[in-house]
Amino acid sequence: MSSTISISPITGYERKLVDAVAAAYALIVHSDGEPAHIERQQLFTILRNNPALIRLPRSELADATAEHEANFRLDAEVAQEIAREKLSAIATEGASADLILALCRELIAADGVLHPAERREFGEIKRLLGLAANSAA
Repeated sequence: MSSTISISPITGYERKLVDAVAAAYALIVHSDGEPAHIERQQLFTILRNNPALIRLPRSELADATAEHEANFRLDAEVAQEIAREKLSAIATEGASADLILALCRELIAADGVLHPAERREFGEIKRLLGLAANSAA
């Protein structure tokens, strides 16, 4: 009998989804300045309540969001490019795009203010995911 706990490795798709979730979060919350604490809390509330996202490892998501936050502190322009690459990598996964957009809608509403920069960033995220930027938010 083994006394070790078996932990299933994260799949390639789950890795891309974790990266895309963290990237979308970073782009939205940094679009109107510094992220509000409520926005970070809202991210993990959304993940907990969404059946399609609940299985993603929280530690992986926490690490990925922390990495994006550090990137934004160092160089916002480079951080945006890194985040956009992560989103583009999942553009071919149709259902994932819908998940990411739903997540963005909830994050935008988290602080109770719809900032024009958040709206513009939402359009950019749609474009990166291969969706029409001018369709309804």
